[in-house]
Amino acid sequence: MSEFTSILLTPQRIVEFFKERKLPEPQYRIYADRTVFIRKEGSEGVDPGDLLPELHREFPRAILRFGNVPWIENLVKRLIERKEMVSTAESCTGGLIGALLTDIPGSSKVYWGGVITYSNEAKVHLLGVPERVLLESGAVSRETVTLMAQQAMGMGNTQWGIGVSGIAGPTGGTTEKPVGTVYIALSGSNGYLRVERIQFTGTRQEIRKKTALLSLLLLESCVCKEFDIDIERLNAYI
Repeated sequence: MSEFTSILLTPQRIVEFFKERKLPEPQYRIYADRTVFIRKEGSEGVDPGDLLPELHREFPRAILRFGNVPWIENLVKRLIERKEMVSTAESCTGGLIGALLTDIPGSSKVYWGGVITYSNEAKVHLLGVPERVLLESGAVSRETVTLMAQQAMGMGNTQWGIGVSGIAGPTGGTTEKPVGTVYIALSGSNGYLRVERIQFTGTRQEIRKKTALLSLLLLESCVCKEFDIDIERLNAYI
């Protein structure tokens, strides 16, 4: 039996990959944080595991991994080992990042908690984001999510803070910031800061879920140091 794990990609993207090569479609199971593709022993066709090198030429390694990888569970375990905690400030995701973390038993040891600051007023009153920043840069901006992540980290006195804000649609987009535009900030101890702008595709629900998953992937890349997240390449697939 051979399995591989897909993160962020829709199952259809992988199925299309097999169809284009006239290979039997693999079966798959959908989890909250990943899709696991499987080919049972004895079935006809090429083993999906044998195709991983070609898959990795098509898709980034960070989002396509060998085996059934419970990556958020692994992230939680690594944070426990490091005695580190994370706090969150969520806007467009509405608590999905916290939900993904708290799905994992034992996550109370690493997840301090978070705030859902959906409106500008909530960002001001709960996180202390200056109204000037919101007026000049907007709620969906590098400046705003940076402050959200840093303030969340400060509230919980945690080693990591995540801030997200975006336009999930189907309305609200502009020429400068179309639907699917999302900013994610990851702040850490010793002044670490990574802020990314991403252009997601999909429905409102898909954009929100992808935002939550990518936020934790960015944290994983810092904590576990097994995969780098190349946002420029990733934009072609998400």
